[in-house]
Amino acid sequence: MKPTSKYTEGFGERVRYLRRKDKLKQDELAEKLDITRQSISGYETERLFPSIKVVEKMCGLYNVNPWWLLYGIGYPTTEDIAPKGGIEYQPEKEQGLTPTQMALIEFIIADKDAAQQLAKQLWEKALKI
Repeated sequence: MKPTSKYTEGFGERVRYLRRKDKLKQDELAEKLDITRQSISGYETERLFPSIKVVEKMCGLYNVNPWWLLYGIGYPTTEDIAPKGGIEYQPEKEQGLTPTQMALIEFIIADKDAAQQLAKQLWEKALKI
């Protein structure tokens, strides 16, 4: 799965892309995630934003990178980042990433525990808005 601008425009587009790729209806995806069909519709139209638990379930279900799912940063899956040939991921060679996005990716790669803590703090702030 390679990222394209069509599927990285917004969170809702990425959710819709994953659901349609699996040929699922909204109610079928909702059942797999233990939520309502209305929640899926809300995510796809970006009227609602999922909880951390739903994001975790969705990432696990589709084996996608949470940063890509939520923010469109990087590649959808780890297979896209590091192909089977063992090529090391080098974000500076990726076109379209801002310096901030590149720094964030490098931070995540360097210290996953600190990155998780930062993500948790950002998520908690976002929920307060």
